[in-house]
Amino acid sequence: MQDGILNHLLAVVICTYALTSGLSAQVWDPAEHLSAHWEAVTATTRLYNPPAGSERDRSTRRWIFVDGGIDVIDANGLVGVDMRERSFMVLDQEGAEVYSATREVAGVYSYRAPDTMDMGIGFGIPPFWFSLATPVDPNQGCPSSLSRIEWSVGVLVADNFQVVDVPFEPNDNWVELVPGLEIQVEQASVEEGRCEYRIQAMYSEEVVSYLTSHSWYFRADKALPDVVVARMDLLNAAGQSVRDLGSGTFRNNTTTRTEDGLTVATGTGYGRCDTCGEVTTIRYALALAPYERQARFVLEDIPVPGF
Repeated sequence: MQDGILNHLLAVVICTYALTSGLSAQVWDPAEHLSAHWEAVTATTRLYNPPAGSERDRSTRRWIFVDGGIDVIDANGLVGVDMRERSFMVLDQEGAEVYSATREVAGVYSYRAPDTMDMGIGFGIPPFWFSLATPVDPNQGCPSSLSRIEWSVGVLVADNFQVVDVPFEPNDNWVELVPGLEIQVEQASVEEGRCEYRIQAMYSEEVVSYLTSHSWYFRADKALPDVVVARMDLLNAAGQSVRDLGSGTFRNNTTTRTEDGLTVATGTGYGRCDTCGEVTTIRYALALAPYERQARFVLEDIPVPGF
């Protein structure tokens, strides 16, 4: 396999870059990259009527739901967001606490990727949608407004990215994207309005997290991998993403298996769009040494509809 890699490296373009100059003296600040807004508030009352003999109490439950989005104002360095609230506090119109909670992440971290990312720089990225649920004591009445909602989530970020461009053409050789991750383009075809591919990837899960879905899952009791494949994109000869140039349909599927202690992922996909027949390059954006930060959000003066 190594001979194949060496024979094919001349056709592969590798670029490693830091997000800003003097990066070692800077800290990724969530407030400069993410911002929250609310779009809807719902107040609900539910009365339970358990069957005779049931141990469940007949009770009234009230909730206030605040729905909105976390806008990506600068995607530099952002890999993904774990939308589960790590801390949550709600104050009523008088500033009194309605609800508060903290959550310790146990088991698995789940980071969702932005819908669009190119080399860590966003292009038309839609918000991460959230719904914050606040239980209300039915004996205390419902607040007329919420003077403050404060919560935090975990974000996965990286200070350095490596971009690797691989020709969109079938090849018998394996290409090393980074140590611990090799790929082989088994199938790559283009025609007017359509492209199709099949790619094998071989890697160690302790070193690399490969892009097998729109989210990454990491065990909370283990260290994060050295590399996260943040995005795979399809480019035309001008280096433009065919996904971003116009509307179309893209589908992909990835299956994995274990072989000789390594994970082998088989990814298949196709696209139908006006520019899909112009694909020449596969671009991988690799997040190097990813780490987690806490992003804190505050919303104020939110009206609450009456029950």
